Amino acid sequence: MKIVDHPLLFIAIALLVFNAAQGFSQEPSASNRLIFLSDCQQPNWLETLRLKYFRNEEARDSLISDIIRQKPQAVFLLGDLVSAGSAEKRWKYLEPFLTKLHDENIQVKAIPGNHEYYWNAKRGIRNYLQRFPSGSLVGSCVRIDSMAVLLLNSNLERLSIGESRIRQDWYLSMMDTLDNDHGIKAIFVCTHHSPYTNSKIVRPSKQVLQEFVPRFTLSPKSKMFITGHSHNLEYFSGNSGKKFLVIGGGGGLSQPLVAAKRRLYPDLIRQEMKPIYFYLVIERKGDGFLLYTRGLQKDFGPVKTFTIGSID
Repeated sequence: MKIVDHPLLFIAIALLVFNAAQGFSQEPSASNRLIFLSDCQQPNWLETLRLKYFRNEEARDSLISDIIRQKPQAVFLLGDLVSAGSAEKRWKYLEPFLTKLHDENIQVKAIPGNHEYYWNAKRGIRNYLQRFPSGSLVGSCVRIDSMAVLLLNSNLERLSIGESRIRQDWYLSMMDTLDNDHGIKAIFVCTHHSPYTNSKIVRPSKQVLQEFVPRFTLSPKSKMFITGHSHNLEYFSGNSGKKFLVIGGGGGLSQPLVAAKRRLYPDLIRQEMKPIYFYLVIERKGDGFLLYTRGLQKDFGPVKTFTIGSID
């Protein structure tokens, strides 16, 4: 059979060759796209005594709709999903989102933030586990392609001594396993509380810094330590060169930052380049990773992409 005898086949092959020669690339596949969302809780009256309400729930709903349109491989929720975990009605907004992710075969995992324990911790965690039955309150690991995402409960004061020991042993063992797994090229560690932040409202977590950061820093495969809790976009580079990203912009009340000249941690992103509400996207690009947020600025126009950069 000659190709020229079949015009449609000839045209299809010609187009493929032309596109390759021009360096055209297709839309990134969903298998390369991970989304991280944190701090999308509804404002409560105690918070509004110090912070200003600004279309928060509207912003959260816009981000959720945009996440569905992105069709990622997986969505990771890094805590403070609701204002008070023990209030059943506060979870209602989340259920259609989780149902849609399930219908689209998009994997979703979560870790609890401090608000999931409000105001009745036992009831709050029961409500959390009803939505995330496979979500471990100690830690879990998700492997996607050549990437591994570790999710760790950083509400350390809520764990017993025995649970803390189990959690730490699991974390150290899992990091060893991933470092020795030739199929894993990149490790992303996630907690709710951040070891570094310039927020005026919440403090850096000394416990996270002491218990999780040292092993993360030693790993040759660790790429990014991703957290929430501070309702801001903050990007830091540690002494070892490892990167730390705070992404608490899911819809909670915005928190002011310490004045630039008084900040303990130099931020790698200029303030004027930051959205006020957003989620994080990580895409694998060859042997590296592209980082960007999709979010809203104060004018509440369409959800836009804000590039952070890339990491090897």
